[in-house]
Amino acid sequence: MTTSTYPMNKAQLVERRNLAKLAMELAQKQYLELTAIGPSCANCENFIGRRGGGGKCSKWDAEPPDDVKEVGCDEWSHDGIPF
Repeated sequence: MTTSTYPMNKAQLVERRNLAKLAMELAQKQYLELTAIGPSCANCENFIGRRGGGGKCSKWDAEPPDDVKEVGCDEWSHDGIPF
């Protein structure tokens, strides 16, 4: 790890530490939110599900194979709604 070579006083050091800590906390929160999203057809905005299983992808106008439903395809798109 490298240290800063530019001059700063104690107040600037404390401010920079606090800003760095806040940035790390925000990054950690965002990381946890993003890792909680598991891509699958069930949470893709292109998927129109049916009661009792099945469903259709509006992007491809077809029912995805079971192995794709579990992980989503490259066109998977999340709407940002957490449920």
